Amino acid sequence: MGKRKSLLLFFLSVFLISLAQPGLCTVKKEKEKKEKKDKQVSTVVLPVIFYMPETRWGLGGGGLLSYRSKAAPPEQRPSTLLFQAYYTQNKQYGIEVWPEAYLKNEAYLVNGYLKVSKFPDKFWGIGNDTPDLEEGLEDEDYLNYTPKIFNFDLSVQKRILKEERLYAGVQFKYENFDIVETAPMGLLVSGETTGSAGGKLASLGFLITWDTRDNIFYPLSGNLFQLNVDFYTPTFGSDFKFTTIKMDLRKYFTTFPSHVLAIQALLWNVSGEPTFRHLAEIGGEMIMRGFYQGRYRDHSMYALQAEYRVKIWKFIGMVAFAGVSNVADKIGNLSIDNTKYSLGLGLRFCVVPKEKTNIRLDYGFGKGTSGMYITAKEAF
Repeated sequence: MGKRKSLLLFFLSVFLISLAQPGLCTVKKEKEKKEKKDKQVSTVVLPVIFYMPETRWGLGGGGLLSYRSKAAPPEQRPSTLLFQAYYTQNKQYGIEVWPEAYLKNEAYLVNGYLKVSKFPDKFWGIGNDTPDLEEGLEDEDYLNYTPKIFNFDLSVQKRILKEERLYAGVQFKYENFDIVETAPMGLLVSGETTGSAGGKLASLGFLITWDTRDNIFYPLSGNLFQLNVDFYTPTFGSDFKFTTIKMDLRKYFTTFPSHVLAIQALLWNVSGEPTFRHLAEIGGEMIMRGFYQGRYRDHSMYALQAEYRVKIWKFIGMVAFAGVSNVADKIGNLSIDNTKYSLGLGLRFCVVPKEKTNIRLDYGFGKGTSGMYITAKEAF
């Protein structure tokens, strides 16, 4: 998307949501008394509209549902359901659902993810130095490919320390993907890239989570440390054999009233023979905003990100963020040479004040790249 179109859509979206927002918060306040008498449920549904060269116009909707039982104490974590669906002029579609449930007074934590989609993507190759296209060359001839994907993930964790939110458990991941269209002069045409013909993936793994955040949607203080290890193997029905290890460390500080500094360190390593789609990658709405998701990918990646969050008026907030990242063929070769950087600004709109749930609009950029993001929940 051109920079001018991205900026126009960004500010148009800010204007539309700012008009809708007071009504949402007012409705929420009017329902608070009823919710106290009944089960505590909060629901927000918003339209989604976008334009990209690969899709033309797209339209859909999304929302967030959070739930606490009537007997739950105020400090207990809510169970949530995040969902979205969209369709485009080019007959592309996506349906995604993210449930998260705290059971038996937070003794168990269950997470899921379900996705069905057909959506264009880009592949520049593998490595830290994959070049941009030269002027005059077209993405559809060299970079574009379209995967059709079905994803299902499920994890179950048990709280292992009563005094702390320290969880450990197992997770299962399944994916079936087909490459239904490929750029005629792209790197995937030869079939030499692992995963270029599609396939099935299945893994069994474990995860450990230590969560001391004061709020899961908009933390003011605390930590979130998580370790994920996944083993993809034919034993579980996978066409590919590889192992992924991901360490995600987050820290939150309240610096002044209504001011928060959030910091994230991420280390991601993939060993074995993964598909090109399952390598460690930079970009997207969570990691290094401003870079196309997967712009750089390889077997190892690190990222350091920081975000300063400020509440500026009632239900509106503002953030400034920055990050650095790099990829390499193995952890030992990760370095600061050719480090990628990301900078940006964003706005936050409170849609469920009780849970501190925000809709975020971010505009990020790096060297020769930029991107705009409209989504729910914080990047980290």
